[in-house]
Amino acid sequence: MEVVVGELHDDGWLVNQTRMWLASQWTVRAGADWRDGEQEMFVHLLDGSRAANRLGWQWTTGTGSGKPYGFSRWQVEKRAPALCGSCALSHACPVQSWPDADRGPAVDGPDLSRGEIPAGPATIEGDGGEVVWLTAESLGEGDPALAADPARPAVFVFDEPLLRRLTLSGKRLVFLAETLGELAAGRDLEVRRGVVPEELGRRPVAATWAPVPGWARHAARVDVVETHPWPWLARPRPTAVQSFSAWRKGIGAPAP
Repeated sequence: MEVVVGELHDDGWLVNQTRMWLASQWTVRAGADWRDGEQEMFVHLLDGSRAANRLGWQWTTGTGSGKPYGFSRWQVEKRAPALCGSCALSHACPVQSWPDADRGPAVDGPDLSRGEIPAGPATIEGDGGEVVWLTAESLGEGDPALAADPARPAVFVFDEPLLRRLTLSGKRLVFLAETLGELAAGRDLEVRRGVVPEELGRRPVAATWAPVPGWARHAARVDVVETHPWPWLARPRPTAVQSFSAWRKGIGAPAP
């Protein structure tokens, strides 16, 4: 855990397995509130996605199936044997066995295997955006609205009320600033700070739809005249999400 937490705090990055180990130690073994752990991890992750992070932590605690995820020594030895080899507790391992954890009740909530899945437009809607509105969800040369016209200027707004609420780590803010600096080296880019709709004004903008509630709230108050599809690897549709393998099977299955 010292190594994993150190990587999170120093680098802002963890591979999927160590994210699961940390979440399991926090919740299943230590019995702490998953929401506190999720928040601590989110503020440090350079690639932090609130939806993905929360889903991972909830999956670890078993809210979708009632079956919590524990980890034990054999998983560490399989994925990172050097950790066990250099550990002072290797002969008295506190995670030698699978943790004792009662199977809890599944939490009531929306059935994600049914109903409509909001995925944004499948094709470009509208045209005539004078400037590209960039968001943190799609920040880079690969942003579809940005790539559609290399000569079109862009604008990015540091959402001050949101940043005040999230209290992100300094390294994550530096990561955003460095990414914006790279973009500004190749095109006209305006960076602002404040309330997003107020900073954008009434300029007609082109934007890439983003799968987060904040995008929809801001877009309703911004003159988005040109909306580009989100670059899904696989366009989402109703499918089981009780586990990663169930999700993969559902994505590959015929649509209902």
